[in-house]
Amino acid sequence: MTLEFIGVGKRYGKKTILKDINIEILDGDIVGIIGGNGAGKSTLLSLAASASKQDKGDICIKGNDIYKHIKAYRNKVGYVPQKIALFEELTVKDNLLFWGSKKNNDYQEKLIKILKLEEWMKKKVKVLSGGTKRRLNIAVGLMKNPEIIIMDEPMVGIELGIKKNIYSLLKEMAMEGRQVLLSTHEMWGIEKICNKIIILKEGSIVFYGYKKELQERCLKEERLFGDMLCEIGEF
Repeated sequence: MTLEFIGVGKRYGKKTILKDINIEILDGDIVGIIGGNGAGKSTLLSLAASASKQDKGDICIKGNDIYKHIKAYRNKVGYVPQKIALFEELTVKDNLLFWGSKKNNDYQEKLIKILKLEEWMKKKVKVLSGGTKRRLNIAVGLMKNPEIIIMDEPMVGIELGIKKNIYSLLKEMAMEGRQVLLSTHEMWGIEKICNKIIILKEGSIVFYGYKKELQERCLKEERLFGDMLCEIGEF
């Protein structure tokens, strides 16, 4: 189930945010998307989630424009935006019920345990800490066991142990044939789970390829992985 961006561009007013994006994401790929502030990471993920629409080019799934069958496409996607998207006046449980499904009960219970949300189920979202809200934000994005997982800086303020749980879950889902697009500033997370990397600079791709290509360069040049990524993206 190949997801493709073909000559994709996006503008806001007179400002060009993304220019001529060409990428191909396959089943089982975990793609790390990195770059400095304003590089276009969130916009790229928003387009992939169909939360916004490109001004130029095509986004296709299995060779078909996603907007020809947009409802079916959105049913495949789990989107965790950078901005927390929860109902503050509802409880954790009610948020999960709203965004979840009557199917996949075992998976949903596993997700709640991985994110350590059990003790908060009866609490209203408005009383939660920022880190707990982030964990719930991830849970509601993944509740329907999606085929395409899109996460934009999802783990800010989350404890290290839970981050490791999430990374393990994403690896497991990719091994089942899901596609994962992940934006993060955490280089150790990128190096730990991603097999492909996109580096953006001022709306353009300056590197798109397999992580092992960069790792081999690091070994040859005796460089740290994170340092090389920052140098390529100039951030």
